[in-house]
Amino acid sequence: MPEAIQLDINTFFIMFKDKLLFRTPVFCFISLCLMSSCEVAQREETSYRTEILEWKDKRIKGLTSALGWTSLIGLYPIPEGISTIGASADNGIVFPKGTPTLIGKVYRHADSISLDISSDLPIKVDNQIIKKAHLLSDADGKPSMVNLDALYWYVIKRGQDYFFRLKDTLNPARFELKEIPSFRIDKSWRVAATVIEPKKGEMITIDNALGQQSQERVAAYLSFNYRDKSYMLTALDGGATDFFVILADATTGVESYDGGRFMYVKRPKVGENTIIDFNKAYNPPCVFSDFATCPLPPKENRLDFAITAGEKVLDGHQ
Repeated sequence: MPEAIQLDINTFFIMFKDKLLFRTPVFCFISLCLMSSCEVAQREETSYRTEILEWKDKRIKGLTSALGWTSLIGLYPIPEGISTIGASADNGIVFPKGTPTLIGKVYRHADSISLDISSDLPIKVDNQIIKKAHLLSDADGKPSMVNLDALYWYVIKRGQDYFFRLKDTLNPARFELKEIPSFRIDKSWRVAATVIEPKKGEMITIDNALGQQSQERVAAYLSFNYRDKSYMLTALDGGATDFFVILADATTGVESYDGGRFMYVKRPKVGENTIIDFNKAYNPPCVFSDFATCPLPPKENRLDFAITAGEKVLDGHQ
């Protein structure tokens, strides 16, 4: 039973235990109402805890899926011009040991990248065995997926630079991650927020783990109160149904990751408020792989209090 409700009921019984009211229908009615209210609160608390536990389970399954962040094993710059690719040290793009010595050639001209397979390896691009293919990057929407056995790689664009992101579905990290340390589930960290529309075309500067900067469109400002003080978070576009928030707080670099944490916040209907649930603040991919290119919290989203909710940092990943 929640402490506040327990206190109210105890006080009620002390006040009326020696009174005639204690034996009247009025007393019975009031006590039943109090107990009913308590049961509703308990059901809501249990339902909310179940929701967060299910969210945690979904997080682990996503991170450890075949192409989740725990399968990421490499990040390779794609230089302008022609480069060979494979495990041999004399290649322009050197893949890890255990991969084929020579896979083929990569051609890059400005924003155009293509792959030419110069071996008999059964290389696939988007599930089709190929000898030559033009490769789309994540800047084009869905990147072209290159595959050989347990290896998958694709092109990402960061700033004006292009990289191959390499994943191995047999990477041991996939099978080692069982749990993410977290703060205690606390419903009080689920706070109401007012959505404030930005000015048209308003942008914000976001740094990333590679030391690059990008200009991102502001999707909304989220205004909320904490201990009688007003705060504002700058939100980016998180898709059709969500805002995306990158934040830091007083736990950052201590109990939580020093690169901040991420959150999704539901987009409400126009004119309505939303809920910021800090219990769903989660670690960026850089916590799970040294080859991720995570955006960092902008100065506007560095809060001066400790958010003791959501995910903590993994041991050895501070």
